[in-house]
Amino acid sequence: TIDWQGITLRAPPQAGQVGQMVTFYIRPEEIKIIYPGRPVADAIGQNMITGIVAARAPRGANSVLYFKARALPNNRPYDLEIRYPALAYRDLPLRDGDEVTIALRRAGILVIADHSMEK
Repeated sequence: TIDWQGITLRAPPQAGQVGQMVTFYIRPEEIKIIYPGRPVADAIGQNMITGIVAARAPRGANSVLYFKARALPNNRPYDLEIRYPALAYRDLPLRDGDEVTIALRRAGILVIADHSMEK
């Protein structure tokens, strides 16, 4: 598991030791916006995070949603940038300030660097 400033993320097994600082990456296609009231598949249900839509931006055939997690204690305007096809989620109102739940697929979380706690 990865502790992301208090949010526990379940990731595939990685080399390393408990308590070791790591840098991780989430593949953009592995972040899903959850439709309220719909069942969630086991593959993505382990890493769900609630937050708000900080902003949205159209990018041609794609859209970008800037997501601010409620549980992260920081002053950043957003915590994740979620890219998706412009036609995806068209039935889901995603306005600035709306509450939204996202899911991070476990297999999409990759540790890309680790840092020793002894510095």
